[in-house]
Amino acid sequence: MESQVDTLFGSVPDNMHDFAKQSQISQAEAKKYFIERFRLSKWRRSGIIWWNLIDGWPQISDAVVDYYGKKKLAYSYLKRSQTPIALMCAEPKDGEIAVYGVNDLTEPVMVSYRVQRLSDRETVLSGECAIGIDKSVRLGGIPTREGEQEFYLLEWAYTLHAKRYSGKNHYISYLERKINLERYLRGMTLAGFRDGWFV
Repeated sequence: MESQVDTLFGSVPDNMHDFAKQSQISQAEAKKYFIERFRLSKWRRSGIIWWNLIDGWPQISDAVVDYYGKKKLAYSYLKRSQTPIALMCAEPKDGEIAVYGVNDLTEPVMVSYRVQRLSDRETVLSGECAIGIDKSVRLGGIPTREGEQEFYLLEWAYTLHAKRYSGKNHYISYLERKINLERYLRGMTLAGFRDGWFV
């Protein structure tokens, strides 16, 4: 875990409080990354299995619920990334972050969406799109700047069988830099993600 924290944040904190925050972020972002890579590239990739839901004894592990039944940050990240209809971002390529809409349902849906850069609250992508049965559709792209550190909020809504659904997800673009913990936590707060245990 120390190695993962060092890789993501550029150093290992000398106190347990900050280490717990950073290790939880590292775990949550890693699990989110792998699930979303598979979902947005369906059917080139057709699924991913993750395990270790709950710890069998008190320990530091990759379980998403600890021995005492407390949900780790990864639990809420996975919950958002695995909703049947979701928006997610691919890794930056050629100066752009591609945004995808994914539908795991057995019927098509019309989705309205918005992507907001939280540092200045600017909407960088928005619209409406039909997403077919069990499909991943590219909705558009967000231009990136070299060395940027941004926290993006992805929001969507759709109606199915006369019931309205909505969801949200996030994407961080810390190109060629280590994550700044305070900036990351500020992004989580602005996104309204208060379901993490330390926010």
